[in-house]
Amino acid sequence: MSKLAQGRVTSFVVACVVALGFAGLLAACGGSDSTSSSGDATGSSTEATETGTTASKTTVSPAVEEAEAEVAKYVKPQAQIEIPTLPAKPTAGTELTLVSCPLPVCRAETDPAKKAAEELGWKVEYLQTELTPEAYQATMNQIIANPPEVLSVIASIPFEVIEKPINELAAKGIPIVAIAPIEVEPSEAGPVQGVVTGPPQFAQSGRLMGDAVVADAGEGARTVFITDPSLKGVWGPTQSEFTKVVTGAGGEVDELQVEAAQIGKNIPTEVTSYAQSHPDVEYLAFALNDLSTGVPQALESAGLNESVKIVSRAPQPANLENIKNGVEWTSIAEENSAGGYRSIDQLARILQKVKLGDLTNPAGWAQIINSESVTETDAVPTTPGYPTVFQEAWHLK
Repeated sequence: MSKLAQGRVTSFVVACVVALGFAGLLAACGGSDSTSSSGDATGSSTEATETGTTASKTTVSPAVEEAEAEVAKYVKPQAQIEIPTLPAKPTAGTELTLVSCPLPVCRAETDPAKKAAEELGWKVEYLQTELTPEAYQATMNQIIANPPEVLSVIASIPFEVIEKPINELAAKGIPIVAIAPIEVEPSEAGPVQGVVTGPPQFAQSGRLMGDAVVADAGEGARTVFITDPSLKGVWGPTQSEFTKVVTGAGGEVDELQVEAAQIGKNIPTEVTSYAQSHPDVEYLAFALNDLSTGVPQALESAGLNESVKIVSRAPQPANLENIKNGVEWTSIAEENSAGGYRSIDQLARILQKVKLGDLTNPAGWAQIINSESVTETDAVPTTPGYPTVFQEAWHLK
């Protein structure tokens, strides 16, 4: 039985014991009378019973109990998302420039955004840029030379790199929304008016990753968070919330820095070497599932696949297949495809002068995916209601 299952079975089993043969009755559960009970550091104790035998009492800390409750909630299918209806059908022919990046997780969001825009009859220029300042500056200069009516951009680099061109485009009255931005605070006044896959979503995923670990391990989990320090502006909320949950239950969180450019190249070796030199680490927490590419195979070759568990966020089809086959443990599904539609929905609302309100920077849908809850392996997990709720909100259905 797994630790998670054991925790659920033994949670809050409380025994109020009446000891015969003493001068009085023990009036409270778990009495501290040294003649009748003895405790240990794990929260278990042994107490006298009426027949003179002993019974073991196991307690669960509030942190573990809370994590178990969150896992029980989020491992189940979640409710359908809600998108308010627009006053009118968006105008066809709107010119959109959509900027993506080479990572699979970027395309998992921007490809659906392109599809959503095309459903509205918009004209889409789809650009892809490397995750370097030089590449972003070149792409933004290209956009300035041929400005669109609206812009949706993956902004996964320090905002200062693109701040000047973003401000220049905003000054032209171009509505701008960002996907997975670093240090971008959206506001009605701009320059960036809406965000999807932003800090609220990253924080939610980090919290759920931590909950999964604590519910499985109990107190004192030994973990390492694997991240690219150049992208901490994006993944910082994930790491912060994961660390908060794990350390709140007495665990430890180390950090292993890697380069996203080395996905599937050097990262598997770097992670395996770390696991070999830190045999007490039980959980490998990846800031993004893409970073774990090739890691399960490397761990297996090193004979470590049974001693550590991989937990991450934003799973792609390959990760889902790994989870189904037991070579990855848990991942937090997010609004990838639906996030792409949200970015187009934000632009449509801005064009119709509809305030975004709660849609300005939503945490969005999430679900814990493990071997029991994985339902598909040929596509990213589907957000309940997507894409129908958007199509209905846009008067397409």
